[in-house]
Amino acid sequence: MTNLSRLLTLLIVSFGFWLTGCGPTAPESPMPTISDAPPPETDGADTAADSIDAADDEPARIEESPAPSAPVVQYSEEEMATARQLASDLGVLIREDDQGNVVLIDTAANRSWVDEDQMQQLLVFPTLQTLTVEGPSITEQLAPRIAEATQLTSLAMRNTLIDDQGIEQLRDLESLRIIDLRLSALLTDAAMETLSAMPSLRAVRLSGVNLTDAGLAKLLDLPNLTELDLRNCRQISKDGIAQIGKKRSIRVLKLGGPEIDDQVLELVAQMDQLTGLSLDNCNITDAGIGRLTNLPLDDLTIFQCVNITDEGLQVLAHYDRLRRLTLRDVSATGESLLLLPRPESLVTLNLEQSRFGDGQTPVLTRFTGLETLVLSQTDVTDDAIDSLRALTWLKHLMLTQTEITDQGVQRLR
Repeated sequence: MTNLSRLLTLLIVSFGFWLTGCGPTAPESPMPTISDAPPPETDGADTAADSIDAADDEPARIEESPAPSAPVVQYSEEEMATARQLASDLGVLIREDDQGNVVLIDTAANRSWVDEDQMQQLLVFPTLQTLTVEGPSITEQLAPRIAEATQLTSLAMRNTLIDDQGIEQLRDLESLRIIDLRLSALLTDAAMETLSAMPSLRAVRLSGVNLTDAGLAKLLDLPNLTELDLRNCRQISKDGIAQIGKKRSIRVLKLGGPEIDDQVLELVAQMDQLTGLSLDNCNITDAGIGRLTNLPLDDLTIFQCVNITDEGLQVLAHYDRLRRLTLRDVSATGESLLLLPRPESLVTLNLEQSRFGDGQTPVLTRFTGLETLVLSQTDVTDDAIDSLRALTWLKHLMLTQTEITDQGVQRLR
């Protein structure tokens, strides 16, 4: 396949997800803050980006073990100094540990455009543990250089043109715990075969990837699999999802797309080991959501599921462990929030694009442990200011595209 045809393939797939409300994820705001900017990354709270990262992406709550030692390729101090300067010039985020070793490179944090040649120059740090790259300029040609970073525990290659052969070259990353391949349109079940041979993997994020039930079956062989993101994986059938229920190690499951309906939720309702569930752009109803009473959830996202109302959200009365809740772009007013049995435990609440308005804001005073509140694109106005001012414990408050005036914002500061 030529580079041009590969690029066209990715653009077509990306455009399809954009139509369902996907777009870039904004970096987290400093705290404390009252902001008109997009919210920090939480599932379903991202800017249009992450219907397929609802967000996106909040990191999996995965306990890391120390990375095993392995031979590393050595680069000179001059090469590393040049890489640091290049990162600064390009706006690429890098982080160092207490000893000054580079442990993180992230080209997505500041939406930096970095091509493959520039990435080759940046990947010279043997201590690198976390790498995030994105964009169609990244192909399988970068894989050998990534494979040199033997201490990697987290790798994200999103919206890239890496193919099955590129993933094969990453097989020996023995420390890798988390891999994020969202919107990598050239990957097939062959890549899943490779991933299944990487036993340290615990979180596999595949939104928009062309795997089938056969590829999913391979992934379910991973002994330590804890998180699985299959949003907009259109070739996964109900039979495939039923197999997930037999994998008792899975704690976080993310599903999305019009194929996800109430029959799928019947299968999910049997996965009583789940602590995190994300449902994005699904064809589900209040009746389907109402079946999910037995899940010990501490994190729930319902995003762009337009048939979900306060009636279905009565299921919240069963979630006494909930810490993170996103009800974004659903037909809910917020009345269901009164049903949460332990409101003081909630840390993040995202109601963006819901029907939440001034009349419901007094209920927010129940959430005394709340740190992040997203009310962007809701019906709140300056009449809600007094209720919002009472939330003195908040660290982040997002009010993008509301009827709250500048004068109202000043009253909140």
